Amino acid sequence: MEVIGILGVVLIAGGIGLFVARRSALKKLEALSRTETFTAGSLNELYAASLQDMAKGGFRCAAEVKGRVVCAEPLTSMFSQERCVAYQNEVVREYEETVWDEDRQTRRRRSRRVRRTETVSRNEMAVPFELEDETGRVRVDPQGADIDWMPGVDRFEPASGAAVSEGRITLGGFTLPLLADPSLSQGGQQTLGYHYSERIFPIDRFAFVLGEASDAGGGLTLGRPTLPEGCFVISAKSEEELSAGARANILWLGVGAGLSILAGGALLIVMALS
Repeated sequence: MEVIGILGVVLIAGGIGLFVARRSALKKLEALSRTETFTAGSLNELYAASLQDMAKGGFRCAAEVKGRVVCAEPLTSMFSQERCVAYQNEVVREYEETVWDEDRQTRRRRSRRVRRTETVSRNEMAVPFELEDETGRVRVDPQGADIDWMPGVDRFEPASGAAVSEGRITLGGFTLPLLADPSLSQGGQQTLGYHYSERIFPIDRFAFVLGEASDAGGGLTLGRPTLPEGCFVISAKSEEELSAGARANILWLGVGAGLSILAGGALLIVMALS
């Protein structure tokens, strides 16, 4: 019965988590629906006109802009060596270790091997870029954005192909700082290998940006909204595709949350009546 109670609590907690995720999807859909779409030229014209009535540094405007990603000094992603304006990479150690279980009735202990993972390295970089359309360009600062990442690298390297030394790991020809040093792991663990992956947002391709246009940093820039109800999205998808995806998420997250909470509540009732 104790197991049923724990499972019921887990299901209810999971349902609450799904409701929170649904609220985030709803917020995104509302922002997409209410925010005006600008060309680069029309947004620059609106900003220039605003300077006739207000001091520089006070301009704020929710805006959607789409165009080609242009960057004078792009990043080069660490694993795929692709030119991009943002990338994320992660190294996950896969290992086996011995765990001991005790039979509550006989008090006898027996060992078994279990497979587990831990993240040993994680890096993220982003640089400002410009969106270019036929009317001009608008600067974008991607810090804090919900980026629609594209896959870069996804590989597994056996333990024999990796070297760990002085807080750094070298694998696949790359050297990265460590969050956790595998050499300090507890006894009984055997490293099987390292799964390393990377996600990027490349240059010279279409992007849709939803954010806040502001000149708080000096010049007109699309960036993270100052108001909590604002959204900051950078995606290779169109506004229509993003809206359709948000609607689907709202539907299925709501269904999943409701079913999870109902199932969890039913299990707790069963436990209480037993």
